[in-house]
Amino acid sequence: MGCNNSKGTTASDPKTTPAPRKDTKPAPAATPAQSQDAPQKTENTEKTEDTQQTKPAAEDDTVAKVEECEGEVYDPNCPVLYINKVDPQSIACMMLLSEAGIKVNIKHVDLFKDEHKQDYFLNINPEHCVPTLVDGDFVLWESRPLMKYLCQKYVPESSFYPSDIKQRALVDRLMYWEASTLCTAVLDYAAYAAFLGKAIDSEKEPKVKEALDYLDKHLSDKSYVCGDTMTLVDLSIINTLALLWYIDYKIDSWSNVVQWVKRVEKIECFEKVNAAVADYKKTLENKAQ
Repeated sequence: MGCNNSKGTTASDPKTTPAPRKDTKPAPAATPAQSQDAPQKTENTEKTEDTQQTKPAAEDDTVAKVEECEGEVYDPNCPVLYINKVDPQSIACMMLLSEAGIKVNIKHVDLFKDEHKQDYFLNINPEHCVPTLVDGDFVLWESRPLMKYLCQKYVPESSFYPSDIKQRALVDRLMYWEASTLCTAVLDYAAYAAFLGKAIDSEKEPKVKEALDYLDKHLSDKSYVCGDTMTLVDLSIINTLALLWYIDYKIDSWSNVVQWVKRVEKIECFEKVNAAVADYKKTLENKAQ
């Protein structure tokens, strides 16, 4: 059977679906120093009486690592989503999977241990970022196009990415705003403090306030960012704002944003956001000991 997803969608038949991609991109070229110092690799061979047989090169450990997927047995007919449990945009993708009923294999990549810089992951995504999706021989990263892809392929009738051309254009516009304005401002202000323990740069706070001012005004007559129904934009924005919660930044001054957060909090998968914040703070406490 193929990978069963909600709305009656399935992945391709396993006979025609390629295995998760391995070595799809060449490893970074060695520097001259590395080339001189590194031992030269030769084919591993063994002789028989009449012929010399070449042993196949050992496969990389991508598949082995994928099979460590969380929650259930690895399904080779489903896509593989590489995430980090405290990365806000990984959590946005996880919320979509939960709410839309899309089934994938989940592989956690430990950023704090530099797992994203290991060869097996660099062979998948040379930009070594999460979330990253491997769907057969297709690899995609960056959470926003990734979520759009999942919706269009597996739940094309989902309201998270509406089929109506005008509503979809509105979702696209606001996702571009979130990525280029809100997320950029929040990352500049909070990311180094949240993930590297550096001091907050107060000179960058005005950009955060400006973006929150716009969002608050935009939400003055709406239940959700694009109207009466939750879409991908809500998932992206709530997880961008989670970066502010990592550093205990208060958003009480923006009443419409606060009310919107309360509405989003009611969905079952919002616990993933709270869990991510708690896991992050616990990680910091452990590192400080």
